[in-house]
Amino acid sequence: MIARMLIFFAVGLAVYRPGLAVGAEKENPWKVSGSVGVQFDDNVNTSQVDDTSGQGDKATIIEGSGLYKIFDSKAFGLEAGYDYYQSLFEDLDGFDLQSHSVSLFASTELASLDLSAFYGYSRTLLGRNDFLSFNNFQPMVGFSATDSWYVSASYNYQNKNFRTVQERDANVHAGAVDNFFFFNEAKSFTKFTYRLQNENTRSAEFDFLGHYLKAELNTPVKLFTVVPKLKLSYQFSFKDYRSVTLDIGSKRLDKRHAGKASLETPLNEHASVNVDVEYIRALSNLKSSDFVEKVGTLSLKLSY
Repeated sequence: MIARMLIFFAVGLAVYRPGLAVGAEKENPWKVSGSVGVQFDDNVNTSQVDDTSGQGDKATIIEGSGLYKIFDSKAFGLEAGYDYYQSLFEDLDGFDLQSHSVSLFASTELASLDLSAFYGYSRTLLGRNDFLSFNNFQPMVGFSATDSWYVSASYNYQNKNFRTVQERDANVHAGAVDNFFFFNEAKSFTKFTYRLQNENTRSAEFDFLGHYLKAELNTPVKLFTVVPKLKLSYQFSFKDYRSVTLDIGSKRLDKRHAGKASLETPLNEHASVNVDVEYIRALSNLKSSDFVEKVGTLSLKLSY
């Protein structure tokens, strides 16, 4: 199944020829993209409910997104978006995920400040069963501290509604600071993020205060006659649960190290090959959340 889908998608890339006149792309308010790929996960899991299989499996990964600029000016911008995600495992189909997300993003400028707000709603199926609905609201403010240093701060509110494990329904309040440092004539940047998250669930057993530290590098690299985009990231997270977890008879404590490397290689103006490798080391006194996971993904992407 995976091989047939990759061949079909590759043929589509080969015959695709945009009929847009030169310069017309700038006037087009639409942006759409789609990808299909093959993924191998050596420890398939659903982290939202602490369900770890301890088994590896292959999956077909299908993604699509669309963006429409409703207003597009320096004074005010408004965009509407839709995102689709589907994973289809060969054997562990109970871990198949399908999500549909819609969003609105508004932006403006005030003096030297960039002001924006994001709202998103998503619905997720797990193993073809209704699993989770999710509301997400995030206002942000950003400014240029120097010519090469950009800072943004945001507040994030999330409302999670689980369909089968309602004791995990949650209201989340979080704040984050992002620091961008540009170099290589602004073609490359590093990003450093700190996020503080307070999650209050219907059952106090799952309440926690979380700290997240993340570092990223995004840069083009010269590779023979093409210039792929390289992205390297590392995140450390620390979750301190407030109440006793019944399964272990004590308060739960989670730490997680996650490293990821991605390489996006263009085939032409609209098509690219993407390779992603991810390593996760999850440390917890809850057995189902203490594991090692390695994930590799190869995909073909078409964007317009």
